[in-house]
Amino acid sequence: MKRRVLLIAAALLVGTLIGMVLAGHRLAASGSALSRGGGGLLAARLYLQHRGARPVLLDRPLAGAASGRGTLVIAFPWQSRTFEVDRELVSEHLARGGDLLLAYGWEPMPAPGERALLGALNVDTTTMASPPLAPWRWRAATARTWELRRAGDHPAPEPLRMRRPRWLPALPKEGALLLGPGDEVMASAFTLRRGRVVVLPAELLANARIADPAHAALLESLRGWLGGPWLFDEYHHGLGPAGEAAIPSATRRGFDILFVQLLLIYAAAALALSRRLGPAWREAPPLAGSAGGFLLRLGALHHRMDHHGDGAALLLRRAAELDRRLPIDDRLREIAGRGDADALVEVGQAVARLQRR
Repeated sequence: MKRRVLLIAAALLVGTLIGMVLAGHRLAASGSALSRGGGGLLAARLYLQHRGARPVLLDRPLAGAASGRGTLVIAFPWQSRTFEVDRELVSEHLARGGDLLLAYGWEPMPAPGERALLGALNVDTTTMASPPLAPWRWRAATARTWELRRAGDHPAPEPLRMRRPRWLPALPKEGALLLGPGDEVMASAFTLRRGRVVVLPAELLANARIADPAHAALLESLRGWLGGPWLFDEYHHGLGPAGEAAIPSATRRGFDILFVQLLLIYAAAALALSRRLGPAWREAPPLAGSAGGFLLRLGALHHRMDHHGDGAALLLRRAAELDRRLPIDDRLREIAGRGDADALVEVGQAVARLQRR
């Protein structure tokens, strides 16, 4: 009983810790201009605000951004509404002369919305070579930092740094801004319709990197080149209009019902594990003792069932089979035929004397 309670408590503790870890990753909201986590863009937004770029947070679909004014910033990964991709509105924003800054993420593969927006810009994706499977080599390969250099004749004095990517967009080399260690095009700028497009890794502008002078210089260059105001897409990072519920009431009610059902299942499982399956059994202790005690109990059983005659006859037969020279005469058979306890004892003593000779 005590062991079951400890197991249930340990499972509950592990589940709570896993939930806290998942919730912590959720609250980090990489790519969000409101996130203070290492992958957030809060520091970049505050820098732009200080420099007069007038950043704006979009808390609704991108329809309000298709006005042809400013720079639309779409950073990945998305934490909400991952399948709601406004490709037409992005194209309309570019067609009206607006700029687009698309910051791709570091996930193992591009998200559906990420792939759709890159496809709208006529940009394909390529998968990087997988790291070695050996644990010691895999750790070293994934922990290695890439140093990016500026493309062109005037490279920056300090390289930009980021984690080794797992996939890359197939960006054109004509407008390359940053190159990787193997001359991979990591960031590129090009014109599309009537607007300008910049595609780069979101990590280069993240909170964990922006304090580096090279990364801050990159953000300043983008601020001077792209038009303001900067419109940060926070709708896909979970931000909703003020006074509007983030989740519809019907959906919330369904989640509440599901939570109650899971709670009932958990309570039933805990109750079933805490109760004994059937009555308690008292295990019989193993028999212990000498062979003499066993023989005495066996003899008492035969005495109670009056097996004296059969026992005497069997004793004579077994003794004759064991030693054919044993002189068993009619007198012993007559004694065994009496069938009482004294006869059995007398026959046994006589056979023992004959065997000793």
